[in-house]
Amino acid sequence: GQKLATGFYCADPGPFEKIHEIRKNRQPSKKLLYIGRYLDVKGIQELWSAFERLSDDFSEWELHCIGTGDLWDKRTIHPKIVHHGFKQPDELAAHLEDAACFVMPSKKEPWGVVLHEMAIAGLPLLVSGQVGAAMRFLEYGKNGFSFDINGLESALRSFLSLPSSKPLEMGEHSHLLGAKDHPDVWRETLSKLIAP
Repeated sequence: GQKLATGFYCADPGPFEKIHEIRKNRQPSKKLLYIGRYLDVKGIQELWSAFERLSDDFSEWELHCIGTGDLWDKRTIHPKIVHHGFKQPDELAAHLEDAACFVMPSKKEPWGVVLHEMAIAGLPLLVSGQVGAAMRFLEYGKNGFSFDINGLESALRSFLSLPSSKPLEMGEHSHLLGAKDHPDVWRETLSKLIAP
Protein backbone atom coordinates (compact mmCIF):
# COMPACT_ATOMS: atom_id res chain seq x y z
CA GLY A 1 0.00 0.00 0.00
CA GLN A 2 1.27 3.37 -1.12
CA LYS A 3 -0.80 4.85 1.71
CA LEU A 4 1.13 3.25 4.56
CA ALA A 5 4.53 4.32 3.27
CA THR A 6 3.88 8.05 3.47
CA GLY A 7 5.03 9.55 6.67
CA PHE A 8 7.83 7.10 7.47
CA TYR A 9 10.57 8.72 5.46
CA CYS A 10 11.79 11.43 7.69
CA ALA A 11 13.94 14.36 6.71
CA ASP A 12 15.38 16.20 9.69
CA PRO A 13 14.17 19.71 8.92
CA GLY A 14 16.62 21.61 11.19
CA PRO A 15 19.61 22.15 8.89
CA PHE A 16 17.37 22.63 5.84
CA GLU A 17 15.30 25.29 7.61
CA LYS A 18 18.55 27.19 8.25
CA ILE A 19 19.44 26.99 4.55
CA HIS A 20 15.99 28.30 3.67
CA GLU A 21 16.52 31.32 5.94
CA ILE A 22 19.72 32.17 4.06
CA ARG A 23 18.20 31.55 0.61
CA LYS A 24 15.18 33.75 1.27
CA ASN A 25 17.24 36.92 1.05
CA ARG A 26 19.58 35.97 -1.70
CA GLN A 27 19.45 35.91 -5.46
CA PRO A 28 20.49 32.34 -6.37
CA SER A 29 23.52 31.91 -8.60
CA LYS A 30 23.29 30.27 -12.01
CA LYS A 31 23.98 26.77 -10.76
CA LEU A 32 21.98 23.60 -11.16
CA LEU A 33 22.66 21.03 -8.47
CA TYR A 34 22.63 17.22 -8.60
CA ILE A 35 23.25 15.24 -5.41
CA GLY A 36 23.26 11.47 -5.67
CA ARG A 37 25.12 8.37 -6.74
CA TYR A 38 26.77 8.22 -10.15
CA LEU A 39 24.65 5.29 -11.32
CA ASP A 40 22.75 4.63 -14.54
CA VAL A 41 19.43 4.34 -12.67
CA LYS A 42 19.88 7.91 -11.41
CA GLY A 43 19.66 9.34 -14.94
CA ILE A 44 22.88 11.26 -14.44
CA GLN A 45 24.31 10.52 -17.91
CA GLU A 46 21.17 11.89 -19.51
CA LEU A 47 21.52 14.96 -17.30
CA TRP A 48 25.12 15.56 -18.43
CA SER A 49 24.18 15.16 -22.11
CA ALA A 50 21.13 17.42 -21.88
CA PHE A 51 23.09 20.10 -20.03
CA GLU A 52 25.92 19.89 -22.54
CA ARG A 53 23.51 20.40 -25.43
CA LEU A 54 21.99 23.47 -23.74
CA SER A 55 25.25 24.96 -22.57
CA ASP A 56 25.90 27.13 -25.63
CA ASP A 57 22.46 28.76 -25.35
CA PHE A 58 22.81 29.26 -21.59
CA SER A 59 26.54 29.80 -21.27
CA GLU A 60 26.40 31.51 -17.87
CA TRP A 61 24.92 28.39 -16.23
CA GLU A 62 26.86 25.60 -14.49
CA LEU A 63 25.87 22.10 -13.41
CA HIS A 64 27.32 21.04 -10.05
CA CYS A 65 27.26 17.32 -9.26
CA ILE A 66 27.93 15.88 -5.82
CA GLY A 67 28.39 12.16 -5.40
CA THR A 68 30.36 9.20 -6.62
CA GLY A 69 29.67 5.72 -7.95
CA ASP A 70 30.17 3.32 -10.86
CA LEU A 71 29.96 6.03 -13.53
CA TRP A 72 32.59 8.30 -11.96
CA ASP A 73 35.22 7.27 -14.53
CA LYS A 74 32.73 7.88 -17.35
CA ARG A 75 31.74 11.33 -16.08
CA THR A 76 31.34 14.03 -18.72
CA ILE A 77 34.25 16.46 -18.68
CA HIS A 78 32.95 19.89 -19.64
CA PRO A 79 34.00 23.42 -18.61
CA LYS A 80 30.56 24.11 -17.10
CA ILE A 81 30.05 20.76 -15.34
CA VAL A 82 31.70 20.61 -11.93
CA HIS A 83 32.17 17.20 -10.30
CA HIS A 84 32.69 17.62 -6.57
CA GLY A 85 32.90 13.95 -5.62
CA PHE A 86 31.55 12.78 -2.28
CA LYS A 87 30.71 15.39 0.36
CA GLN A 88 29.79 14.96 4.01
CA PRO A 89 26.30 16.23 4.91
CA ASP A 90 27.79 19.26 6.71
CA GLU A 91 29.71 20.21 3.56
CA LEU A 92 26.53 20.37 1.50
CA ALA A 93 25.11 23.55 3.04
CA ALA A 94 27.30 25.90 1.02
CA HIS A 95 26.12 24.28 -2.22
CA LEU A 96 22.46 24.41 -1.21
CA GLU A 97 22.62 28.04 -0.16
CA ASP A 98 23.26 29.38 -3.64
CA ALA A 99 22.03 26.74 -6.12
CA ALA A 100 19.23 27.90 -8.41
CA CYS A 101 17.61 24.50 -8.58
CA PHE A 102 17.88 20.86 -7.54
CA VAL A 103 17.74 18.27 -10.35
CA MET A 104 16.71 14.66 -9.72
CA PRO A 105 16.50 12.76 -13.02
CA SER A 106 16.13 9.21 -11.61
CA LYS A 107 14.77 6.48 -13.86
CA LYS A 108 13.43 4.67 -10.79
CA GLU A 109 13.18 6.04 -7.25
CA PRO A 110 10.40 4.63 -5.04
CA TRP A 111 10.50 7.65 -2.72
CA GLY A 112 13.53 9.99 -2.51
CA VAL A 113 13.93 11.63 0.91
CA VAL A 114 16.41 14.10 -0.57
CA LEU A 115 13.56 15.73 -2.48
CA HIS A 116 11.84 16.57 0.80
CA GLU A 117 15.06 17.99 2.20
CA MET A 118 15.55 20.18 -0.88
CA ALA A 119 11.96 21.41 -0.64
CA ILE A 120 12.42 22.41 3.02
CA ALA A 121 15.65 24.18 2.03
CA GLY A 122 13.62 26.19 -0.48
CA LEU A 123 15.11 25.00 -3.76
CA PRO A 124 13.10 24.86 -6.97
CA LEU A 125 12.89 21.25 -8.19
CA LEU A 126 13.41 19.60 -11.55
CA VAL A 127 12.40 16.04 -10.95
CA SER A 128 11.67 12.92 -12.94
CA GLY A 129 8.13 11.57 -12.75
CA GLN A 130 9.67 8.26 -11.60
CA VAL A 131 10.48 9.76 -8.19
CA GLY A 132 7.76 8.79 -5.71
CA ALA A 133 8.18 11.89 -3.56
CA ALA A 134 7.46 14.16 -6.55
CA MET A 135 3.74 13.56 -6.01
CA ARG A 136 4.01 15.32 -2.70
CA PHE A 137 6.70 17.94 -3.15
CA LEU A 138 6.31 19.17 -6.71
CA GLU A 139 3.52 21.34 -8.10
CA TYR A 140 4.21 21.69 -11.79
CA GLY A 141 5.15 25.23 -12.79
CA LYS A 142 4.80 26.50 -9.20
CA ASN A 143 8.01 25.16 -7.70
CA GLY A 144 9.60 23.44 -10.65
CA PHE A 145 8.97 20.94 -13.42
CA SER A 146 8.63 17.20 -13.68
CA PHE A 147 9.57 15.24 -16.79
CA ASP A 148 10.11 11.77 -18.13
CA ILE A 149 13.74 11.05 -18.95
CA ASN A 150 13.25 11.87 -22.68
CA GLY A 151 11.80 15.24 -21.70
CA LEU A 152 14.69 16.17 -19.43
CA GLU A 153 16.27 18.58 -21.89
CA SER A 154 13.09 20.54 -22.49
CA ALA A 155 12.38 20.71 -18.74
CA LEU A 156 15.88 22.10 -18.22
CA ARG A 157 15.36 24.59 -21.03
CA SER A 158 12.07 25.73 -19.45
CA PHE A 159 13.79 26.34 -16.14
CA LEU A 160 16.86 28.06 -17.60
CA SER A 161 14.61 30.37 -19.64
CA LEU A 162 12.67 31.66 -16.61
CA PRO A 163 12.94 35.32 -15.64
CA SER A 164 15.52 35.74 -12.89
CA SER A 165 12.98 36.55 -10.16
CA LYS A 166 11.14 33.26 -10.68
CA PRO A 167 13.51 30.76 -8.97
CA LEU A 168 13.23 32.70 -5.71
CA GLU A 169 9.44 32.55 -5.91
CA MET A 170 9.52 28.84 -6.78
CA GLY A 171 11.86 28.18 -3.88
CA GLU A 172 9.39 29.74 -1.46
CA HIS A 173 6.68 27.47 -2.83
CA SER A 174 8.95 24.43 -2.40
CA HIS A 175 9.54 25.43 1.22
CA LEU A 176 5.82 25.68 1.80
CA LEU A 177 5.25 22.17 0.44
CA GLY A 178 8.23 20.75 2.35
CA ALA A 179 7.36 22.41 5.64
CA LYS A 180 3.86 20.91 5.62
CA ASP A 181 5.48 17.56 6.20
CA HIS A 182 7.58 17.73 9.30
CA PRO A 183 8.13 15.25 12.14
CA ASP A 184 4.99 16.23 14.10
CA VAL A 185 2.93 15.24 11.10
CA TRP A 186 4.79 11.92 10.94
CA ARG A 187 4.29 11.18 14.61
CA GLU A 188 0.61 11.81 14.13
CA THR A 189 0.46 9.54 11.08
CA LEU A 190 2.30 6.86 12.98
CA SER A 191 0.03 6.99 16.01
CA LYS A 192 -3.03 6.81 13.75
CA LEU A 193 -1.62 3.74 12.04
CA ILE A 194 -0.82 1.92 15.25
CA ALA A 195 -3.88 3.10 17.19
CA PRO A 196 -5.97 0.12 18.29
